[in-house]
Amino acid sequence: MLNIAKYFYPNDRKLDFVFQNLLQMRANNFNTDLYPLETLITASDPMRDAQGKLVNYKAGAVFQLPETYVDEDRGVVITRDQWTRDALYLNFECHPDTHFASHEHADRGRFVFTALGRNWAWQDSRPHETA
Repeated sequence: MLNIAKYFYPNDRKLDFVFQNLLQMRANNFNTDLYPLETLITASDPMRDAQGKLVNYKAGAVFQLPETYVDEDRGVVITRDQWTRDALYLNFECHPDTHFASHEHADRGRFVFTALGRNWAWQDSRPHETA
């Protein structure tokens, strides 16, 4: 979906920042984990500056977004201590029983923890069993 969004909104800076940080983009290999047909149809490049280098979003700091996001309806907390690549970052999902159109996942209690530029605790977004 991100590749398709990038195709339709090629100049959206926030979308471009996320697009630049796709594992496939960083590895320069779109044959992994992407549907080949959609990728071929919506092929896009990340934004570049006048010198041809990728636009530097300073790890997201240029957007001046808050360091913590909480969605109580969906049971999601995303927090970090700063907007840098070495930031302490925690993403936690507790998924309370939903009261809106949705479906339950086994990722209740899932968390991602990164710091010092590496993943310390990482799980897929849709595991088939609880952890």
